[in-house]
Amino acid sequence: MAERQDQYAEILRVVGQYLDEQRAQPVIEVMAYENRVTASWVPGPAPDDAGEGEEPVGFYEMDLGDLTWRARLLRHPSGDRAHLFRTLGQELDRDGIALRELIEDEVGFTVRGLIGDEDIERQYSRELTQELSAQRETQRQSSAKAGE
Repeated sequence: MAERQDQYAEILRVVGQYLDEQRAQPVIEVMAYENRVTASWVPGPAPDDAGEGEEPVGFYEMDLGDLTWRARLLRHPSGDRAHLFRTLGQELDRDGIALRELIEDEVGFTVRGLIGDEDIERQYSRELTQELSAQRETQRQSSAKAGE
């Protein structure tokens, strides 16, 4: 998936938005392959669900071409996870990291990937990721106002 490094922010934003819509709960695992992305998670309870019994596991697989197309259609992400995943994607894009795996748990995010042939792993607390997301949102708003 290395040839798509400049698109992780948009691709992960779409995946995050989908997971928001599914009310996905951590632990969430996103895996990146050559031409597709998969995600697995524990679904959140339905609004009218009493929470009885074993929760099924959600699974999502999408072709990278479809994700890129959806990213162009969905310019304004909705949901907290969409913003946080976009921010993590921006970190990957900025540092030239080819994503292999993104794991979200109750504490934050673990990102595994490659820089060239070197395996890397980074930890991002939820608080840090929210901070980075807010900073980038402020930068986008400033850029938009300067362009008017």
